[in-house]
Amino acid sequence: MKDEGGLPIAEVRFFMAGATQVDMTKPNPTGENGWLLDKAWLSFLEMSSRFPVFHGFDDEFAANIDKWEEIYNNLKPQSGKLIWPGKW
Repeated sequence: MKDEGGLPIAEVRFFMAGATQVDMTKPNPTGENGWLLDKAWLSFLEMSSRFPVFHGFDDEFAANIDKWEEIYNNLKPQSGKLIWPGKW
């Protein structure tokens, strides 16, 4: 169900409340104590498995980890000077 042309309600709830997944079905691609927190990685895993529009995001994120780290470390990632990895 969508709300007047917006996102489906389930996606809105997910983005507002966060992930509930606790099982690490794939290891954090940044390694133990890496720059990406396990909580964030669990969110990516849940988002990828739960919402068809994000299917495969976790695998593409891991495959492009260096580019995502560059975005993570950038002080102004919204500046338009970065190239976003893959189709995301």
